[in-house]
Amino acid sequence: MALVEEKRLIKLVSMVLVEECMALVEEKRLIKLIGLETGVTIEIGLETGVTIEIGLETGVTIEIGLETGVTIEICLETGVTIEIVLETGVTIDIGLETGLKELLAYILTIISNGIVDYYLWAICAVGVPGNILTILVVLTMESVSPASILVATLSMCDLLTLAIKFIGMQFYLLRISVGTSGCIVSMALGMFLGSMANWSLILISGERCIAVCFPLKRGYLLTKGRVCNTIAAMSATLLAISLTTSILTVDEVTGEWYCSPDVEHGAFYWVIGTLYVNVPFVSITFLTSAVLRGLRLSGKRHARLIRQATAADKADPRQTIANRAEVTLTTMMVASALLFQVLFLPALIVPLVFNPPADDITVEAQWRLFSEIRYLLLDLSHALNFFLYFVTAKKFRSHVIKLLSVNYCLHTLRRRIGLRGMRHLN
Repeated sequence: MALVEEKRLIKLVSMVLVEECMALVEEKRLIKLIGLETGVTIEIGLETGVTIEIGLETGVTIEIGLETGVTIEICLETGVTIEIVLETGVTIDIGLETGLKELLAYILTIISNGIVDYYLWAICAVGVPGNILTILVVLTMESVSPASILVATLSMCDLLTLAIKFIGMQFYLLRISVGTSGCIVSMALGMFLGSMANWSLILISGERCIAVCFPLKRGYLLTKGRVCNTIAAMSATLLAISLTTSILTVDEVTGEWYCSPDVEHGAFYWVIGTLYVNVPFVSITFLTSAVLRGLRLSGKRHARLIRQATAADKADPRQTIANRAEVTLTTMMVASALLFQVLFLPALIVPLVFNPPADDITVEAQWRLFSEIRYLLLDLSHALNFFLYFVTAKKFRSHVIKLLSVNYCLHTLRRRIGLRGMRHLN
C-alpha cells in the first residue's frame, strides 16, 4: 500500500480514465491514443467490452472491461496488482504473490528505521561505561607496560568513537544543521577515531606477536617510549588523511540537517573502506594467526620458562606480577582480535559478492536492512571489548571487582588524603 501511495499516477489515472471510459461507451467509439509524454498508451475496444490498457514507463497497466462491470487492473514493475470494481463500489485487491513482496519491503523498512533510531542508544549504554572501566583498570594495574598503554589507547578511541557517533545521530534525528564546516569536522573526527581504534588493535596485535614470537627482541623493540612515539605518528597520519578526505569529498550543506559525502567522487568510500575495514582486518587476521601459532609451538617451553621464572623471582614479586600481566594482556588481545574479525567479516565479504538490482523494491529494502545491521556490527566492535576482557581474563576480572568494591574506593580515598596531608606537612 505504501508503494501504491508513492505512485501518484495510479489514483489520478483511475479516476480520470473511468470517467473517460463511461463517456466513450455511450458514444460507441474506438479511440487509440499513443505516444504521450509519459509513454501512455490507451486502447478502447467495444467488441468484448470497453478495455483500456495503459503502459507507462514505470510498467503500469490498466484494463477496464464492461462485460463484468468496470474493472481497473494495475500491474506495477514490482508485480503489485490492484483491481477496482465499480459495480459494487470501489474495492482494492492486492494479489497474494505480489502483495507479500510489498508487505515484506514495508516491514524491512520499518525494521531498518528502528535500528537507525535506537541501536546507538543500546550500544552506548554498554560501551561507554565499559570503555571507561577498561581505562581505569589498565592504568591502575601494578605494572604499566607498553601493552597496557595500547589497550588504554584502544579503549579511549572506542569511547570517543561512540561519543562522536551518538552526538552526530542526535543532530540528524533532531534535524539540526551544522553547516559545511561542521560536517567536515564531524565526518573527519568520526573517520579518524574509528580508524584509530582499529589501528590501535593492529598495534596491540603486533606487540603481542613480537612478545610471543620474538621474546629476545621484545625488550629492545617494545619500550614505552617507542610505543608512545608510534601512537603519536599513527594519530597524526590518520588525522591528516581523514581531514583531507572530508574536505575534498563532503558536499556543500545548504540548509540540510544531514551530512553526506559526494557519492560520485568515490574517494570517501575508498579511503574509509581501506583505513577502517580492509587494512585492519587483513593485518589483525595475519598477526592473530602468528600469535596463536607462536603460542601453540612454544606452549610447553613457555610454560616451563614461566615456572622457572616464578621460582627464581619469588624474592622479586614484581617480576611475577609482570609475567601474570603479560599472560592477561595476551588473552585480552586474542579475544578482542577474534571479536573484531567476527564483526567485520560481513562488512568485508557481502558487498563484494552481492550487488542488489536497483529496480526491485524488496531487494533494495533487504539491502538497506543489511547495511544498517552492518553498521550495527561495526559499532559493536567499539563496545564489547570490556565484556570480553572480563570473561576471558581472570586477572582483569578480579581487578574490576576490586576496583568496584567499596573498600577499595575508601582505601584509595584515604591514601590520597594521607598523601596530600604529608605533602602539606612537608
